[in-house]
Amino acid sequence: EIAGFTFGAGVIFFPLSYVLGDVLTEVYGYQRARRAIWAGFFAAGFAAFMAWFITEMPPAPGWNEDLGGGLSRQDSFAMNFGQAPRIVLASVLAIWLGEFANAFVMAKMKVLSKGKALYQRTIGSTIVGQAVDSAVFYPVAFWGIWSTELILTVMATNYALKV
Repeated sequence: EIAGFTFGAGVIFFPLSYVLGDVLTEVYGYQRARRAIWAGFFAAGFAAFMAWFITEMPPAPGWNEDLGGGLSRQDSFAMNFGQAPRIVLASVLAIWLGEFANAFVMAKMKVLSKGKALYQRTIGSTIVGQAVDSAVFYPVAFWGIWSTELILTVMATNYALKV
């Protein structure tokens, strides 16, 4: 939280993906941009699998010692990495849908504007893509963990900060 605004820290770096997506679509076209999105999708899925796998492995000797407060290193490790599959699933769905919406709108606006108005196309496509991303990510990632009010607050704040 900064200055009374509650938001996810990813909002600081995430808009870069849309700028890169716009550049890919503008320079290489919608089809190649889609391939890059799919590559990111599979990489994130593999990362989720790795996080799940390492939390399911039996801990090394001494790793289960109590660190205080009834938590072991393994408990702390599992709390951090154990959330990864759900977060990655939410990210993959949100990025997949948001990036496709962004690329689709960017490509359609390019045709409608006959290749002109790049600035308006990038802004317009980002507004749509970010809306889709935020509407998908937060409910999938945090439903049942955060209150509905917090999900909606963070979702709205992040969207406003992203666009």
